[in-house]
Amino acid sequence: MLIGEIVQRQSMAADGAWFARFNASRFRTAFQTIFEMDERSAPKPYAAEALCRITRGQTPVSITAFLHGMRSTRVLLADCNAMALHVRNYASLQDRPENLFLNADPRSAHKLSQVHHALAQFAAYVEDMEIPTSNVIIELTEEHALSEDALSFTAMALRKFGFGIAIDDFGARASNLVRLVALRPDYLKFDRLWLSRLLEQRESRALLASKVERLKGLGVKLVAEGLETPEQIHLTREVGIDLFQGYALQRPEPSQLYVPCRDIHRVGAAHPEVQTASMNTG
Repeated sequence: MLIGEIVQRQSMAADGAWFARFNASRFRTAFQTIFEMDERSAPKPYAAEALCRITRGQTPVSITAFLHGMRSTRVLLADCNAMALHVRNYASLQDRPENLFLNADPRSAHKLSQVHHALAQFAAYVEDMEIPTSNVIIELTEEHALSEDALSFTAMALRKFGFGIAIDDFGARASNLVRLVALRPDYLKFDRLWLSRLLEQRESRALLASKVERLKGLGVKLVAEGLETPEQIHLTREVGIDLFQGYALQRPEPSQLYVPCRDIHRVGAAHPEVQTASMNTG
């Protein structure tokens, strides 16, 4: 893979956003803000997560359908194309959060030498866009990894080139603390369904708060994603989670329309409980 070939697949659409061609498909970027807040501060943008929107002709295609039956080498190429596109659209934003979260599929880590080579070129591309690699966080999903060795190698290579590491869907079937200590991620994104179940009862929330305390003791920032109600935001704050993402705060927006929600009144107007809690600044 040569980054020059990937850049050649990119074009600017009439609306001003960049898109990429991948065989018969077209990739576009959407962004969703990840917020930070605590008991005494208003929500403020911490990062933007880039989400890939795929079409064939005028027909939307899900990520699952797009990747179905694809060889690992093609998954790696598709990942690199999507991530490079997202970085370019992020770099084009006039108003952007400090950090960028990108999704990578660990199934692409089949030939480890190819992964290392691809990351070296991607790191150079990010720096050419005048974005520090330390502000780019790569999300890995444990359940999709081909092997423990592949997941560990990918994490090690990401760290070598200065990228942040996030483990996505933590709490799902493949998650365990032994692997967590080995991978040393910077962020954990809790599995949405697992988290919502634990928030339902007082007893399970106490267990969650204990787990959150242990995880934060490892120096990991914790992300609650998929938050859909003000109550979920309130409860995740109560148990000590650091970062928040979901429709209750801001929906994904196409890159050409994306503006981080920096106005607490804009959040609070739709979600009074968030505003009330955030205005208790003492």
